Amino acid sequence: RLVKQWAKSKAIHSAKDGALSSYGWAMLAASFLQEHNLLPALLEDRPFLSADDALWYVLNAVEQRPEDLWSEPQVYPVDGSSPKEAHKRPCKLFFLWLQWLRSTALRPCGASAFGYLPLNQRHIVSVRGRQQEELRRAVASCPKADHWNPTSNPVFMLIEEPFTGENVARSVRENGLNDIVAELQRALDVMSIENADAAFEELL
Repeated sequence: RLVKQWAKSKAIHSAKDGALSSYGWAMLAASFLQEHNLLPALLEDRPFLSADDALWYVLNAVEQRPEDLWSEPQVYPVDGSSPKEAHKRPCKLFFLWLQWLRSTALRPCGASAFGYLPLNQRHIVSVRGRQQEELRRAVASCPKADHWNPTSNPVFMLIEEPFTGENVARSVRENGLNDIVAELQRALDVMSIENADAAFEELL
């Protein structure tokens, strides 16, 4: 919720304006939580689905959770064995997410011709719990492989849609990326103070 609230307050949440969609921001938040063992991986061993099949799963997930798509969230004990991130306040976790975003999806942003860098020099964000090499092979052979190919058109962010293999961030343009990077740096500067809750209020 904090991620979407921040992105909306900075007008970097709209795909039609060359930024990232609300769904894209949700994927970034989910991937961060997974990498810190706070959320289970989704669709780990399944091939990509057609758009119609993906829609069916989404529409039926509320009433009947498909057992083969994701596992139950893990309940951590209160004996200190859970990940340290599980005990952090939401605003502090948001600050950690900002740092993660800078080092993954936006790395190496600022490099020459960033949008044209090959996939082996970029980070693909995914919620399927796979290694980068596995993800590169998967998106190269998916039905929407053109979403990932920077040889003809620049690709500024790489976020895998877990059902269909599309690049959720294909809407991001250079101006939108610049706005995202600028707001990210501003947020990191503001959130670096000790009181994360107060910092988040100031950030908005």
